[in-house]
Amino acid sequence: MKARIKRIEQSPRARRWLDKVGVQEKSWSNKEMLIIVACCIYSVSLVYIISVQVMDSSAAVLIAASIGASALIMFSSPFAPVRPWPVVGGHVFSAAVGVTCYQQFGVNVISCAFSVGLAVALMHYLRCIHPPGGATALLTVIGGAPVHEMGYSFVLVPVFINALLLWFIAAKIKMAMTRYWRVSAATDQEHNMPTAVVCDACRNPVEDEAQAISSVR
Repeated sequence: MKARIKRIEQSPRARRWLDKVGVQEKSWSNKEMLIIVACCIYSVSLVYIISVQVMDSSAAVLIAASIGASALIMFSSPFAPVRPWPVVGGHVFSAAVGVTCYQQFGVNVISCAFSVGLAVALMHYLRCIHPPGGATALLTVIGGAPVHEMGYSFVLVPVFINALLLWFIAAKIKMAMTRYWRVSAATDQEHNMPTAVVCDACRNPVEDEAQAISSVR
């Protein structure tokens, strides 16, 4: 059954249709997939545990949802570099915007809309664009009394601590994944198997003949 599905996916007509609708090709091995799933479960669990210690469980769920989106972005590309500024800065500055909007306008459509819009603008000018930051800004407004009572301390704990913890876990995991890929590539070379070139920017196998030639030189 798997072989049949693979043949269908590799047919030119099916591939063109899949590309048009945006269906991505499988980019991870089963082992890498298990590692990514385990990392997401572990990191979001820690975020929830930390959040529950400082606020109501219902508000902690909202925080975990926002950080969960960050976990998906960071762990979904095992070999891509993880930079702390977009992850931590995106959540922290967006949370600060959300607190400010709530204190100025209360909970209404104006504060909700402005919190997301201003968070996007601030992340842009501070060069720390991180899409889940918009969710952090919004949940800061609609998070209810447990969030509102904390004021700007909510930006430090749990938002800053959670974002920093998530980045640290992702960075360590990606270091291990990159090391694993290099070992696998070296093993393939020992057995005279062709290997793909690894792009320094994303650590994903790329088919680049020019890079391959330059690397040999």
